[in-house]
Amino acid sequence: MAVIVSKQIDGKAVMKAVPFSFSREEERLAHELDSLLSRRIPEIERELAVADLIPSNGESGRRGSTELWWTLGRKLAPIVDNKRLVKPSEQQLVWDAIKIYASPRILRSDRGSTRIHLEYCYRLGKFPWDLAEQMHWDDWVFYFDSKSLRRERRIDRWLTEQIGWIRMLSREQFRDLAKNLNARFKDKDTEVFTSRELFAICNKELADLLAPSEKARMSQARD
Repeated sequence: MAVIVSKQIDGKAVMKAVPFSFSREEERLAHELDSLLSRRIPEIERELAVADLIPSNGESGRRGSTELWWTLGRKLAPIVDNKRLVKPSEQQLVWDAIKIYASPRILRSDRGSTRIHLEYCYRLGKFPWDLAEQMHWDDWVFYFDSKSLRRERRIDRWLTEQIGWIRMLSREQFRDLAKNLNARFKDKDTEVFTSRELFAICNKELADLLAPSEKARMSQARD
């Protein structure tokens, strides 16, 4: 499969693929994805403007909020998750493809090849709003920036399953949780853990941040 990641001044598409070569059919699908993005990204921006989450003009203007970036992530997900047009191995290429048609209203600077703003929005949008709204966007960026948590996506699922306990954390405690989990899994191959084993480790780190009474309740709930 292939993805159109930019266009030259004359309109000629620049394609990338993983691996580097692609067939005529994959080229056709790349153009189909590009056509979808050319329609859908401006539509998404109009929808966000109607919801008063971004300015109605083309200016960036606002710093952005958890609600904006969560909503954007939810709207991008059907495109990014379309396995017919986007192979999982090529998901990283899609962010550049989206940028072709996105305005400054929904773009922010990336910080390297792994700290990509649109990808962070996509990940945030995978959480239920009841969880996402508990923290500020800066807190979520701190979480997504953590190298171990970028690599081990099952922890996102664990967070969702523990929403009741996560709600009890302050913003500072949430950042401590991200910091502790990142340190706990640093330089470890977490693929050797089953989800049950992985989540047990995460549960311990979470319990250590809770008040003693809540820690006891959490322990009883797991028994």
